[in-house]
Amino acid sequence: MTIYSPSYACSEEHGTVKEDVQDSGTTCSVTLRTAWALRHALVYDIVGSRRPWPHTSWPVQPLASQAAIVPDKTTYATLGQSCVYIDALVTITYSTYILDICAESLEPTAEFLTLDWKRFRWGAKNGDPLLEKEAPGKLVKGLNLVRQLFNRTPPLSTSLLTLMGSSNQAAYTSALLGLTFAKETLIYQPPSLQRTIKTNGDMRFNLTLKFSYKPEGWNRYWRAKSQTWEEIFDVETGLYKCYPPANYSAFLF
Repeated sequence: MTIYSPSYACSEEHGTVKEDVQDSGTTCSVTLRTAWALRHALVYDIVGSRRPWPHTSWPVQPLASQAAIVPDKTTYATLGQSCVYIDALVTITYSTYILDICAESLEPTAEFLTLDWKRFRWGAKNGDPLLEKEAPGKLVKGLNLVRQLFNRTPPLSTSLLTLMGSSNQAAYTSALLGLTFAKETLIYQPPSLQRTIKTNGDMRFNLTLKFSYKPEGWNRYWRAKSQTWEEIFDVETGLYKCYPPANYSAFLF
């Protein structure tokens, strides 16, 4: 038995089922008859809940994306200057083009490191020493991985707040970007959270998460003597990690 809405009474209008299949995606539609007074509630239930196309199982299932409402013109009454309709005809469109689950993008960054001016001379190894204000620098290029998560239902993981300032303890492969970020190369920055409430009372969150990327790793430091990025040790506690590794599986998946 085909169910369009488990919450509100409706029935499929004969001959209105349509399926449009292309190599770029699938679009389906149907017209449903419901009581005029229930038309908005039906739309909020089907489209607001992104209910799937109920007739068949696709590799990527079409989800309800929009609706159009018109009155059934065959049965109505007049009241003052308006018509009072008995039934509504609601056309629901389902589509696989709904991709607002998550999105990722990259933002370029650059950091200028001031080097130790005492290690340098002008012109040659035995040249005049540099003044402190003449210290050269090193340009460190990086980027921000920006990840957006849409329509997340509460409760949200507390790690969204507690892991700020940490680094990724495991490598992360972005299926969207086709890139892999090695462990401890991402720092979790403070997130941006937006709460949305639908007209049916359903509450969701949209999240914007930012991770600063350094290919050399955030727990390695530039050493002028070796001209490489190296780890450092605390003489009392051992290997020093300014950005402690943490589990990001709650929001990087």
